[in-house]
Amino acid sequence: LGGGFVLHYNGYRTSLIPFDATALWVKAEIEASLNPVGLELLSRVERSDPADPDYRAAGIGRVDVSAVLVDSNQGGSRQWKITFVSAVGDIGTDTTPLTATNLLTGIDADVQVATTQNGNSIGGSFYLDFLSQTSGPYAHDVSAADMEATLLSSHSKLVHAFADRTDPTNNCNDGYCDEGPTKEGGYTWTLTLMTHEDNLTPSSPTGTNFGVEGTVAVMTATNQLVDNVGCADYATGSNCPTVRVTGNYSKTSVDALKHLTADRPFS
Repeated sequence: LGGGFVLHYNGYRTSLIPFDATALWVKAEIEASLNPVGLELLSRVERSDPADPDYRAAGIGRVDVSAVLVDSNQGGSRQWKITFVSAVGDIGTDTTPLTATNLLTGIDADVQVATTQNGNSIGGSFYLDFLSQTSGPYAHDVSAADMEATLLSSHSKLVHAFADRTDPTNNCNDGYCDEGPTKEGGYTWTLTLMTHEDNLTPSSPTGTNFGVEGTVAVMTATNQLVDNVGCADYATGSNCPTVRVTGNYSKTSVDALKHLTADRPFS
């Protein structure tokens, strides 16, 4: 057995990996070649604007590699186990797959890529209830634009709706974005909603209703999220992902809104 193989991921490729490469060598080659820059610089890569000359597609992130000599009688055939340490979701399902080009030499020499354990990946949907109206279903990874449109079309009492979502360009699957999804592919949406409902307007600074506050509407969510590890059915699963609604900007990814500490509606 001789030669080697080349690995490919999301437009990146390694150099030739020798058939007898050590686990440490394979790890170093994957992290150096299947990412746009070194791991220490990944959080600084431009990811949001494809027109920017510094824009780069997300790579594979950080990995762990172990190697096993499978059969010394077959010229030293080997098996490498690659664990995607930082990647978001399930490689090959939520991202492009890891593939290989066979450049091995020897009779019937071949290289195969197979999944031994799937990564946890959120799926399913959820509904939002606000001002006595319901909207949805929203996909688990619904974009900010689609959420805005659905809110406005389903909630007639809303005047405006603005939404922001972590990882807006779906280019953070390496796990190295400061405001990226969670390891399982969970997102945070920041909503700013405007309505005239229960908005009390005093006629003057000395009006009798100057200090009166209208009813505060609370948004709630109906959860139908699932995952591919322990919750195939949200109705019967005991360890399913959930949706949580908070009434302030404490979890927002929008820098300007992080300074707005109000936790009640205002006009």
